[in-house]
Amino acid sequence: MTKVKRVAFEKMMKKTAAGWLTICLLASSLAYAGAAEDYAAGVKAYEAGNVVDAMSALKLAADQGHAGAQFLLAHILDAAEFNEEAVNYYRLSARQGNSDGQFGLASMYATGEGVEKNPEEARKLALLSAEQGNKNAIVMLAQSYISGGLGLDAQARQGADALLWIRRAAELDYLPALIALANAYKTGQYGLSADPAMAATLDAKVHQVREKKDAEGKPPQPASGGQ
Repeated sequence: MTKVKRVAFEKMMKKTAAGWLTICLLASSLAYAGAAEDYAAGVKAYEAGNVVDAMSALKLAADQGHAGAQFLLAHILDAAEFNEEAVNYYRLSARQGNSDGQFGLASMYATGEGVEKNPEEARKLALLSAEQGNKNAIVMLAQSYISGGLGLDAQARQGADALLWIRRAAELDYLPALIALANAYKTGQYGLSADPAMAATLDAKVHQVREKKDAEGKPPQPASGGQ
């Protein structure tokens, strides 16, 4: 092949490669757009109480790699006790860094549903999720430090991480965390210095949250009628 022909051939190959790359990127974009639309349709059906249609749309999106759809489909399967299938979709979502998927998979490892029970793996996944701000994961970690679980020993439950996640859960008005933090300021637990004033502030917060929860749990009162 002459130098001129070789240069022409190389140019042609570069154009061909660029064309294929453009086609691949376009196909990928269209597939993602389709997944997003299927996910939106699935969420809409789920919120309307149409679980069958929701699952159909969500599965289309999930199998195209949509992390949110993978989580929601897993959640539905989990609620229906299709545990192994739920674990599969939770795992796919978690692998993409979806915090809900990470929490869902953590829950399955914690209980041993659909997968062999593994408290340490559950804690690892819950931590990944909580570090993204997932409220359920924050509560899960806090509760494990308060009452035990997720493979935590007695020493670990008194350390700096315990205080971190109990404090984070207390900021979410999680009642057991508020109570634990108030008691910690009374006794100096978790490495805190005893602080009666802070303990009193937290006790007041506990009372406030309890009242709010009690009010939310009460049935609506009938309106009084006048004559």
